Amino acid sequence: MHANKLIQDFISRFQARKWDSMSAILPIAQFGSDGIIGFIEAVIQEIPNCHTYTDAALSFLPLEDWPQVVRIAVNALLQDKMNQAAQSVIRTQRIGTYIIVHVKGCWRRAYLMS
Repeated sequence: MHANKLIQDFISRFQARKWDSMSAILPIAQFGSDGIIGFIEAVIQEIPNCHTYTDAALSFLPLEDWPQVVRIAVNALLQDKMNQAAQSVIRTQRIGTYIIVHVKGCWRRAYLMS
């Protein structure tokens, strides 16, 4: 099954008030960046008052894909500043990202400022 089909099925179930668990994102995440970005964009556009699934999907987003998702969120906020899903992306991006780095023979967490 293609990522877009899974995404649209998820959106339809959500809009019909048939809530999915967070595990519903896993099959979409298996499509990689395209699946995750597509999912986040669909949630921002079609169910803007739900940030819970956006928050979960962001945990699968590779660092190099953040600029694209931030652009999607900013564009949505320019249309509707109350879009909770888009606000969630910006809020999470502002916090920064922890990464694991190898420093002097030890693994350490590093904080990347946005």
